[in-house]
Amino acid sequence: MKKKFLALALTAVMALSLAACGGDTQSTDTDADTSGDESASGSQTYTVGIIQQVQHEALDAATQGFQDALTELLVCGECGSPYKRVTWARDGKKRIVWRCVSRLEFGTKYCHASPTLDEGKLRSAILNAMNEYAAIRQEVCPDVLAMVEEAKQALTQTGTKLLTLKRRLDEVSHEQADMLDMLLSNMADADLNARMKALTDEKASLKEQILETQQEEVGLEEQVAKRQQMWDSLIECSEGYTEFDDEFIRQIIQKITVEDADTIRIQFRDSDVVLEQGLQ
Repeated sequence: MKKKFLALALTAVMALSLAACGGDTQSTDTDADTSGDESASGSQTYTVGIIQQVQHEALDAATQGFQDALTELLVCGECGSPYKRVTWARDGKKRIVWRCVSRLEFGTKYCHASPTLDEGKLRSAILNAMNEYAAIRQEVCPDVLAMVEEAKQALTQTGTKLLTLKRRLDEVSHEQADMLDMLLSNMADADLNARMKALTDEKASLKEQILETQQEEVGLEEQVAKRQQMWDSLIECSEGYTEFDDEFIRQIIQKITVEDADTIRIQFRDSDVVLEQGLQ
């Protein structure tokens, strides 16, 4: 029952996100004006490379921590601080764990009970949650496929409408040209003038309709692409996940909160789905 509810919620979120894509696709002056503000506020995204020129245990650990998706996603449920990858060495044996940064730097001054998490168990729990999420997404496959077909059908209908409008515009233009020749030889004819005015008005209306339909077509093309991408993603994850891929983790998970030593809470991107997962 819980899984079915989550599937319905996921479908609703998908529909809302796709509806947003079908809006006005024209850029505005406001967009251009605010680009500078975004740059000043630091909201731009930069790709940063990392080069390690020599091998050293401490440098290896730093490089791994920089690359690991959990460095960006894992936060303490008690104090909100990020978690950090740490190598423990005891009795000649090494163990990779994750610890709250506040606990590492300030002890229990600000964070009193944040647990230390074994990396192997943590990654296993995340994979389990991703597979549960994949199962939920599979339940909405029929709905998503219907959404894809609906968008494609709407795009086809819009294309047909646009073609009809353009053909009519050509007909009106040709008739208008013929009417102009007739008017040049009889400018006082009231019927000819009335017909010419009707053609001129219809031509202006057709041009406006064509512009609106073209904009609608662009929006529908974006919807089709978005829905097709969503469908492809569902098919791709139908077999489940078996490997921990840092880049893919970043793409589908927004946040992982450490609730206690036995539980993490995972928020997935582009949905309202939040799953609690036990650490075993």
